[in-house]
Amino acid sequence: METLMAGGPRAVGTVKEPEEFVLVPIVTPLLVGPGTITELILFSALYPIYEVIIAALLSSAFTYVVIRFSQPLLRKLGSNTLKVLGRFMSLIIAALAIGMILTGATNYIESLHIA
Repeated sequence: METLMAGGPRAVGTVKEPEEFVLVPIVTPLLVGPGTITELILFSALYPIYEVIIAALLSSAFTYVVIRFSQPLLRKLGSNTLKVLGRFMSLIIAALAIGMILTGATNYIESLHIA
Protein backbone atom coordinates (compact mmCIF):
# COMPACT_ATOMS: atom_id res chain seq x y z
CA MET A 1 0.00 0.00 0.00
CA GLU A 2 2.82 2.40 0.79
CA THR A 3 4.29 1.80 -2.66
CA LEU A 4 1.07 2.93 -4.36
CA MET A 5 0.68 5.99 -2.16
CA ALA A 6 4.31 7.08 -2.41
CA GLY A 7 4.72 6.53 -6.14
CA GLY A 8 7.13 3.60 -6.13
CA PRO A 9 9.45 1.51 -4.00
CA ARG A 10 12.36 3.96 -4.29
CA ALA A 11 10.16 6.82 -3.05
CA VAL A 12 8.64 5.20 0.04
CA GLY A 13 8.79 7.63 2.92
CA THR A 14 9.60 10.64 0.73
CA VAL A 15 6.10 11.96 0.14
CA LYS A 16 6.14 15.66 0.93
CA GLU A 17 2.53 16.65 0.32
CA PRO A 18 -0.73 14.78 1.06
CA GLU A 19 -1.94 15.72 -2.44
CA GLU A 20 0.59 13.24 -3.87
CA PHE A 21 -1.51 10.36 -2.52
CA VAL A 22 -4.26 11.19 -5.02
CA LEU A 23 -2.17 10.60 -8.16
CA VAL A 24 -2.58 6.83 -8.59
CA PRO A 25 -6.24 6.35 -7.59
CA ILE A 26 -7.50 9.30 -9.65
CA VAL A 27 -5.26 9.39 -12.72
CA THR A 28 -5.32 5.67 -13.52
CA PRO A 29 -9.12 5.32 -13.98
CA LEU A 30 -9.21 8.54 -15.97
CA LEU A 31 -6.64 7.22 -18.43
CA VAL A 32 -7.75 3.61 -18.84
CA GLY A 33 -10.99 3.30 -16.94
CA PRO A 34 -14.44 2.21 -18.03
CA GLY A 35 -15.34 5.69 -19.26
CA THR A 36 -12.44 5.70 -21.69
CA ILE A 37 -13.27 2.25 -23.00
CA THR A 38 -16.96 3.16 -23.35
CA GLU A 39 -16.12 6.31 -25.31
CA LEU A 40 -13.84 4.40 -27.65
CA ILE A 41 -16.55 1.83 -28.32
CA LEU A 42 -19.21 4.51 -28.89
CA PHE A 43 -17.01 6.63 -31.11
CA SER A 44 -15.97 3.62 -33.18
CA ALA A 45 -19.66 3.02 -33.91
CA LEU A 46 -20.24 6.64 -34.95
CA TYR A 47 -17.02 7.54 -36.77
CA PRO A 48 -14.54 5.76 -39.05
CA ILE A 49 -12.00 3.74 -37.09
CA TYR A 50 -9.02 5.77 -38.36
CA GLU A 51 -10.58 8.95 -36.91
CA VAL A 52 -11.10 7.22 -33.56
CA ILE A 53 -7.49 6.02 -33.53
CA ILE A 54 -6.17 9.49 -34.41
CA ALA A 55 -8.34 11.09 -31.71
CA ALA A 56 -7.18 8.53 -29.14
CA LEU A 57 -3.54 9.12 -30.06
CA LEU A 58 -3.92 12.90 -29.87
CA SER A 59 -5.67 12.61 -26.53
CA SER A 60 -2.95 10.28 -25.23
CA ALA A 61 -0.22 12.67 -26.40
CA PHE A 62 -1.94 15.63 -24.74
CA THR A 63 -2.39 13.65 -21.53
CA TYR A 64 1.27 12.64 -21.56
CA VAL A 65 2.40 16.26 -21.98
CA VAL A 66 0.14 17.43 -19.15
CA ILE A 67 1.32 14.71 -16.76
CA ARG A 68 4.96 15.05 -17.85
CA PHE A 69 5.08 18.78 -17.19
CA SER A 70 2.75 18.84 -14.20
CA GLN A 71 5.51 19.40 -11.63
CA PRO A 72 7.04 22.46 -13.37
CA LEU A 73 3.54 23.79 -13.98
CA LEU A 74 2.64 23.27 -10.33
CA ARG A 75 5.76 25.12 -9.21
CA LYS A 76 4.98 27.99 -11.59
CA LEU A 77 1.28 28.27 -10.68
CA GLY A 78 1.62 27.61 -6.98
CA SER A 79 -0.44 25.52 -4.61
CA ASN A 80 -3.22 28.08 -4.08
CA THR A 81 -3.82 28.55 -7.82
CA LEU A 82 -4.02 24.79 -8.23
CA LYS A 83 -6.60 24.56 -5.44
CA VAL A 84 -8.67 27.34 -7.04
CA LEU A 85 -8.53 25.60 -10.43
CA GLY A 86 -9.53 22.32 -8.78
CA ARG A 87 -12.55 23.91 -7.14
CA PHE A 88 -13.51 25.64 -10.38
CA MET A 89 -13.36 22.36 -12.29
CA SER A 90 -15.43 20.70 -9.55
CA LEU A 91 -18.06 23.39 -10.05
CA ILE A 92 -18.10 22.78 -13.81
CA ILE A 93 -18.43 19.02 -13.29
CA ALA A 94 -21.27 19.56 -10.80
CA ALA A 95 -23.07 21.82 -13.29
CA LEU A 96 -22.72 19.19 -16.03
CA ALA A 97 -24.04 16.51 -13.66
CA ILE A 98 -27.06 18.64 -12.73
CA GLY A 99 -27.74 19.24 -16.43
CA MET A 100 -27.65 15.50 -17.11
CA ILE A 101 -29.96 14.76 -14.19
CA LEU A 102 -32.44 17.44 -15.29
CA THR A 103 -32.38 16.20 -18.88
CA GLY A 104 -33.01 12.63 -17.73
CA ALA A 105 -35.83 13.68 -15.40
CA THR A 106 -37.43 15.83 -18.11
CA ASN A 107 -37.26 13.01 -20.66
CA TYR A 108 -38.75 10.59 -18.15
CA ILE A 109 -41.62 12.93 -17.28
CA GLU A 110 -42.32 13.55 -20.98
CA SER A 111 -42.38 9.81 -21.62
CA LEU A 112 -45.03 9.40 -18.89
CA HIS A 113 -47.33 11.90 -20.59
CA ILE A 114 -47.01 10.12 -23.94
CA ALA A 115 -47.85 6.67 -22.58
